[in-house]
Amino acid sequence: MSWLAPGFLAAGALAALAVVILHLIALQRPRRYDLPTTRFIPTAAARAAAMTRRPSDWLLLVMRAVAVLALGAAFARPVLAPERRPMRQLLLVDRSDAAAELAALRDSSLAHYVDGDAVIYVDSAARAAIAPGPDSLRQLTLTHARGSLSAGLVAARRMATALADSSDSLRIVVISPFASEAVDAALPEVRAGWPAALTLVTVAARSDTAIAEPVTLGEVADNDPLAAGVRSIALSATHPVLIIRSSPTGNDSSWARSGGLLLAWPAGRPEGWSDRLPTDSVGALVAGAATVVAPFARPWVAPEVGPGSRVAARWVDGEVAALEQPLGDGCLRTVGVPLADQGDLTLQPAFGALLRALVVPCGGVRDLRPISAEALSALRGSGSAAVSAKTLRSEHDRSPLTPWLLGLALILLIAEWLLRGTRGGRETDAASRTDDTATTRTAGSPARSQGAA
Repeated sequence: MSWLAPGFLAAGALAALAVVILHLIALQRPRRYDLPTTRFIPTAAARAAAMTRRPSDWLLLVMRAVAVLALGAAFARPVLAPERRPMRQLLLVDRSDAAAELAALRDSSLAHYVDGDAVIYVDSAARAAIAPGPDSLRQLTLTHARGSLSAGLVAARRMATALADSSDSLRIVVISPFASEAVDAALPEVRAGWPAALTLVTVAARSDTAIAEPVTLGEVADNDPLAAGVRSIALSATHPVLIIRSSPTGNDSSWARSGGLLLAWPAGRPEGWSDRLPTDSVGALVAGAATVVAPFARPWVAPEVGPGSRVAARWVDGEVAALEQPLGDGCLRTVGVPLADQGDLTLQPAFGALLRALVVPCGGVRDLRPISAEALSALRGSGSAAVSAKTLRSEHDRSPLTPWLLGLALILLIAEWLLRGTRGGRETDAASRTDDTATTRTAGSPARSQGAA
């Protein structure tokens, strides 16, 4: 057991000692003397302070001393310190699909793992492994998401604080391809919050060398305006893309879950969207760097952007025009933009740029280039890779025993007050009867003397 504020424990011990000393100073009746006259008899019970070697009331003494000790211990905030390890690692494993080979990521993680280490899996977010260990790392899989080193370091910092009481020192090991897309504007500030160097383990990054292939069009009418635009620019992508002009079916969703991009651009109201009352119009549509200026009708309202969803296109006033939702290893990208059957809007170059922006990979355009050597060196930092766990322990930690100790002190003080009141009344009555008897005897002595005379 350790104490977060041991000074209060010493203060409680001194206060308990003072209680014992005060108990040894007892108020006692002075020795009885025969007085020649009643005028020297006091009007109240006579008491005098005197030191004694034995307390007059052991129960009250124990209750008061224990109550004071409990208060001191409560303010000293005791904590049950677990057994500590000399060194504990926090492994940050980047499981985004920026890595070229899953086997290399697994091997690097297993090579640096030591029994008892904490494992944090990083992709677009960061989460601690439920049961970290070799088996968990052997079952590691990649996710179709861009990594976030900032999220990983924030999670590691929180985990380090939680492990500080059971460790003497900690260090962070980052296993990642360190792609440029994993670095955001918050990373320098987040990195500055860790007061030691990072151990960086680099695995090979994936390079997009896939050959672009034409996108797949679902069942469409011969005069469908969207199909005309797709065919006019020979729309292609380096990843599987299926464009449908209706709400997705179960087969379509299953296809997307296997890692494809399902672009649902229905002619009517998309599933999950609501009617706009009244219908209005807007002058432009924006997706990525593409902008299409035209008198669009806007009859529908997109649903709320939920966790994991991404806005793929907006109207010029900022409202959502296309929404992407993760679906297994792929995604569903729904477009709520009505297209007129007449006109050449879908054949214009601006609309072709819009189509290309709408068939980018799930999660948006990826940047898999490794970060520069200077950026990698700044991320690693300098000095020792281990940080003392003492610097990570919070000075404002709560003690789970403090409420119980305060409750014990309160119960003892209430019991002491009740017991003291009961015994005090009895002693007062007894003293009053004794004083009355003594006064009567003393007052009667002269009368007997006079009678004798």
